[in-house]
Amino acid sequence: MEYSQEQVNFFRLCCVVFDLVPEGLRQIFKNEWDFRYKTPLGEWKDTAQNGLDFYNNESKSSHRKNGRLLATIQNGNRAEWDCTCLFFAILYSDSIGTTLSAAVQKEVDNIRQVRNGIAHITEGKLADADFQTFVDRVLNAFASLGLAITEVQEIKNQTSFPTTEVEKIKKQARDLQAELKQTKCDLKEKESRLLRTEADLVSTKEENRALAQEINAKLQPFCFLTVRPPHDIIKRSHDIERITNKMEELYNGAKGAVSTVYLSGNPGCGKSQLAREIGQQFYSERNDDVKELIFVATLNTESVETLADSYLTLAKHLQMTDYALKEMESLKSEKPLEAIQQLHRFIIPKASKFTKWLIIVDNVIDLRLVRGLLPQTGSVEWGHGQVLITTQDSGIIPQNAPHTYHESLSKGMKLEEAVKLLETLTKTSERGQEEIVAELLDFQPLALAAAAYYVQTVVNSGSLNYDWKAYLDDISTYGQRNEIESVLATESSAYSKTTMATVEMAIKRAADVDEVLRETFYFLSLCASDDLPLETVSKFVKAQVKDQPEELIKAKIVRSSLLLVYSEEGNEPLTCLRLHKIVYKALKQAKTLNLKSRESDKYMAEAVKIFKSELEANNENYAFCKKLRPHCESLLNHMTSEFSLDQCTFKERVTPFVDLDIVIDWLPTIARVCLNSSYFFFAKNVVSLACHLLEGIDETDSSALTRKARIFNMSGLVYLWLGEHNQAKELHEKALMIFKKIFGEDHADVATSYNNLASVYNSLGEYNQAKELLEKALVIRKKIFGEDHADVATSYNDLALVYDRLGEYNRAKELHEKAVKIYKTIFGEDHANVATSYNNLASVYDSLGEYNRAKELHEKALVIRKKIFGEDHADVATSYNDLALVYDSLGEYNRAKELHEKAVKIYKTIFGEDHANVATSYNNLASVYNRLGEYNQAKELHEKALVIGKKIFGEDHADVATSYDNLASVYKILGEYNQAKELCEKALVIHKKIFGEDHANVATSYNNLASVYNSLGEYNQAKELHEKALVIWKKIFGEDHANVATIYDNLALVYDSLGEYNRAKELHEKAVKIYKTIFGEDHANVATSYNNLASVYNRLGEYNQAKELHEKALVIGKKIFGEDHADVATSYDNLASVYKILGEYNRAKDFHEKALVIRKKIFGEDHADVATSYNDLALVYRRLGEYNRAKELHEKALVIRKKIFGEDHANVATSYNDLALVYDSLGEYNQAKELHEKAVKIYKTIFGEDHANVATSYNNLASVYNRLGEYNRAKDFHEKALVIRKKIFGEDHADVATSYNDLALVYDSLGEYNRAKELLEKALKIYEKIFVEDHLYVEKVRKNLALLNHCQRAARCKDRREEARCLVL
Repeated sequence: MEYSQEQVNFFRLCCVVFDLVPEGLRQIFKNEWDFRYKTPLGEWKDTAQNGLDFYNNESKSSHRKNGRLLATIQNGNRAEWDCTCLFFAILYSDSIGTTLSAAVQKEVDNIRQVRNGIAHITEGKLADADFQTFVDRVLNAFASLGLAITEVQEIKNQTSFPTTEVEKIKKQARDLQAELKQTKCDLKEKESRLLRTEADLVSTKEENRALAQEINAKLQPFCFLTVRPPHDIIKRSHDIERITNKMEELYNGAKGAVSTVYLSGNPGCGKSQLAREIGQQFYSERNDDVKELIFVATLNTESVETLADSYLTLAKHLQMTDYALKEMESLKSEKPLEAIQQLHRFIIPKASKFTKWLIIVDNVIDLRLVRGLLPQTGSVEWGHGQVLITTQDSGIIPQNAPHTYHESLSKGMKLEEAVKLLETLTKTSERGQEEIVAELLDFQPLALAAAAYYVQTVVNSGSLNYDWKAYLDDISTYGQRNEIESVLATESSAYSKTTMATVEMAIKRAADVDEVLRETFYFLSLCASDDLPLETVSKFVKAQVKDQPEELIKAKIVRSSLLLVYSEEGNEPLTCLRLHKIVYKALKQAKTLNLKSRESDKYMAEAVKIFKSELEANNENYAFCKKLRPHCESLLNHMTSEFSLDQCTFKERVTPFVDLDIVIDWLPTIARVCLNSSYFFFAKNVVSLACHLLEGIDETDSSALTRKARIFNMSGLVYLWLGEHNQAKELHEKALMIFKKIFGEDHADVATSYNNLASVYNSLGEYNQAKELLEKALVIRKKIFGEDHADVATSYNDLALVYDRLGEYNRAKELHEKAVKIYKTIFGEDHANVATSYNNLASVYDSLGEYNRAKELHEKALVIRKKIFGEDHADVATSYNDLALVYDSLGEYNRAKELHEKAVKIYKTIFGEDHANVATSYNNLASVYNRLGEYNQAKELHEKALVIGKKIFGEDHADVATSYDNLASVYKILGEYNQAKELCEKALVIHKKIFGEDHANVATSYNNLASVYNSLGEYNQAKELHEKALVIWKKIFGEDHANVATIYDNLALVYDSLGEYNRAKELHEKAVKIYKTIFGEDHANVATSYNNLASVYNRLGEYNQAKELHEKALVIGKKIFGEDHADVATSYDNLASVYKILGEYNRAKDFHEKALVIRKKIFGEDHADVATSYNDLALVYRRLGEYNRAKELHEKALVIRKKIFGEDHANVATSYNDLALVYDSLGEYNQAKELHEKAVKIYKTIFGEDHANVATSYNNLASVYNRLGEYNRAKDFHEKALVIRKKIFGEDHADVATSYNDLALVYDSLGEYNRAKELLEKALKIYEKIFVEDHLYVEKVRKNLALLNHCQRAARCKDRREEARCLVL
């Protein structure tokens, strides 16, 4: 077939518009998208994410108007977009269209018009002129848009069109149409056959239905259930599915016999409502198509009369005649049991005709009374049915009987279901508060519904702001739970009683029926609401009910629906018992159990014996003892509230049932458990009571006196933990005096008292006194036991710890090694004491800087402890902590973090959150985060530690002060100096309050506070505080101690800031000498002091000496730590700074680059030290004249610092300053000015006006104004800088001389040569006073003076002004 030229034109244009144009538009769309969104959202790659990003960029109005197009675009694949989608995306979308350039918009719209033009051609023909016009418009648009035009050009120039291909395609289309027609015929035939089959099936169903109706006469499906609650119901889908699956399994297994399901649980657990929902589901799943006969009925077993009523209702539904119903009504009134029996005779044959049925027997109080009146399990005469019984009487539910299933619902709802219930009923969503309410109410449906109903009622009554927080406040303040539930109970027949009333009735009923449960409830009423070991409860009950075996007692406890018994491991056997809060509250009310005073005394006395026995038997089982602690506390509170603390009265009430000595011995046992649990204040109450009960004992009775001394010792330990040192000392001295009086000097208890007393002196910082007492204890123990005894090894260990505090590390090492040797001789390698000694010895090696040896010993200790105790033990956590500290010293921070996290996890598993060990681990972990530059994480952990410390100890405790100091260190790094100062001052106040002035902790606080004052530029205040710390430490430790050397170093840094370089040098040299005396040459502290001393030599212009010291520090660092350590990087940086001053810039660059590589390897990119390296390296590039490279590095440093610290931080201001200097060098003075002004603003925000950094920034800003020719403005800023520096440092300081020099340059620019000369002479005088003759600064000022003199001479010449520009900055 041939086509006309006009038809070929049309085909060619179609090819352009429908093939080439979409490809071009797809490219335009990608270009426009990538131009706008490549950085924030990513390059367009035809992914689903791209499509989603486009969709999310569109407005709600665009979503409404362009939903169909957006649905296609949302998949992200441009190949699937037609022209309509593409034109929308480019021209009209919010993402691109609203910001499209006019040129692109015009050309794309031209293409759109061409496309619309061809779409409206109906004849399929196009004249030559029209074809040329359309194609030219497309070609021009493609060319303007930068798209390829070759293919369009080719189609334009074609003289013919490939019609053969068109014919081929048309033939394929005809073949497909023929095939489709045949397929349709086949399908029609199949549909016809299917319709005939369906008609046959309908006919068969009708026959079956008719037959069923004939057989069943008047019987119909029916369902009657309990009253529905007045509020919305949250379906407990998980529970329903599980129970119905089990019911189906029972039904299938019963093979036509009756099966029984028991749902038990405490009052309010939702048994009835769950049964109701199961009944509804059971009935709703019937098959209506075949008129499946199903019924669901509910029987009320509150009494035999109500049960008879329920059966009458069932009989009525089963079509009993009215006459028979009246007869049964009459019989029920007189003989309800006989009525039930006769009703059974009618109901059973009728029920058997049903396909299946479910009878719900709700709220059975006593199963024994009603079991015979219900369809019997296994009966076949009732037909295919099931009985669902809800009851609190779980004690007599048959266990493992055939065709039965029992499930306890006492645990209540799932959290999600409970929250959803509260949200649905109150029409609010306060997720956090709702979870608290759900937990408070033990996830019990009735309590939850009552609470929600109450809140809704209060809101509807006008208190519109009443919410869950207010509800919780009411509950905690007024204990209104019963009143709250009564609102629902009075307004709904579904809830006839409050939960509390129902629980009280259930407890009384159980106690009346079973003596085991009665004794259990008596015991639990004395205990706390916390979980309790089942074994402990059964032992108490066994002591009261002697004629029943313990296993039977346990079985009865386990089966009570009022008690929750579970396994800690999640498997059998059941080991722990828990009470719902409502049950516990009911037990605590005296009226529930109605105990007489004498009975109460008996039970309390028996509980004391049980708890004492349990604690002593499980002395090493921390978890078990921790469980008993709150119950002992509750019992003790009962006793102290019931009994007078007068000893006679107490004795009179208790001794008929238990010896008073047993009570007195029980108390220190509780105190020990409290100490282990960080429950210090209650421990104090316990030992105070014990001491009170000991008053007036017979002083001639040695056993009574021994008991008294041991209680004094335990009391001393409690007061020591609480930081009440004088009280602790007094108690230990009393114990010592008693033991010496009874036993003389040479007795083990006397040695123990010396040891305990030494612990107090150790905490007080009186180390020599502690040493003397420990040496006495050691002598006694060696005399009694000989050398190879565990107590002797303990003395060596304790004595070594004091030598460690005194800085006598080699002596400490020697004693720890002795202890290790003895322990290994006695116990072998794998013993806890050996592990402890390894740990202690490792700590000494750590102090000595022998980190690898320390690591090796800590690892040995860890292996032993894990072998003995397993993973989750406090000693294992301690090993992880100590090993982490060594990795920290070695610079392996991520490994240290990992180990500290392990320790935290173990401590929290064992002790819970509120424990001293957890707080210590948080502090240690925070220190690692601090080193890693994750300051906010560090702050958060220090704050956690502080909260725990204050909760455990109160405000005035050394651990709390330490937390304040630790937190202050993070605030200092973050540049929040005033906050840091406030925290350091708090720590100082606490330490002085506890220890007085002359204590190491007070010195540490002075030191920390001084460091903050130094950062704030208050150097004299810092100096004064460092000097105070120095006096204290020298008084305690003498001259040769690491702490004294540290203070010398810190004090030297202040003198350095004050410009007193020779004094600083003298102090750094003292520090070096002490460190070398203690540690030898190869120690990190020695290297640090070398670096500090080198910095002073650097300032003094003694560069070769500085270089030599930095090189020594580098050698030591590499020897100890290897190459990849932060200290080594610091040494490289320090060494580079000297090479930079010496003008050896390439050498300086090499060292800075090495430091950068190490720091990035350790910390990653975003760390303050990495930013410092970028900054230092940039300064070298600036000196080398590579300003753009310098700018790039300063900008990197700035980005990191802003990311870490935010805008207002001194380091950020430093970056602005340094970057400004580069712009200055590049001649971009306005940019430099802007950055210097930013720096000034930040410094003033942080430090106020009078700070050295502010003065430096004024100086830098003045230099820029000088370059801009704004000399008076420059003069103002230089004068401001000079005023600040003189105010801070006085006249004779290098920074003041610098200000004089820089101000002189401005006066020179202004032509005031005499004033300039006067200022330069002042600068020279100061520099000559501070520095040696040939110091760089001295030579610079002399050169400036010489040039000024030259300029003055030149002033007489006509070009004076031009000559004067030659002065050196």
